[in-house]
Amino acid sequence: MKGMRLPNGFEPTLPEIAALGYERTPDGAYWIDSQGTWAIVTPNGRHGSIAKHTVVEHEDGTITVSPSILVYAIDGARYDAGERARLVQSHGEEQVQAWERGRPAWHGYLERGVWREC
Repeated sequence: MKGMRLPNGFEPTLPEIAALGYERTPDGAYWIDSQGTWAIVTPNGRHGSIAKHTVVEHEDGTITVSPSILVYAIDGARYDAGERARLVQSHGEEQVQAWERGRPAWHGYLERGVWREC
């Protein structure tokens, strides 16, 4: 998967995401946050930091990260009926179902802006 470089100083807040024309931070994105730390969203949608990795920034703005990137799984969320209804109203059924499924782990590489799973 080809990743996407987001602007330096980006923070994954709803206003900043919307300003870029998205509903959520794009899968495969990478950027330097407002604190100067490299951050990522894996191809399966997991947010993470690569602050402890070596990051080489290339002339075209892409990056290569070493060693490999490992993000652990998150268990699915469980909501009572009232809370679930409120979340569906504010975020939509599809997003709530994604939270209920949880997120699997991701392990792989980001080389010259291209994600490759192990």
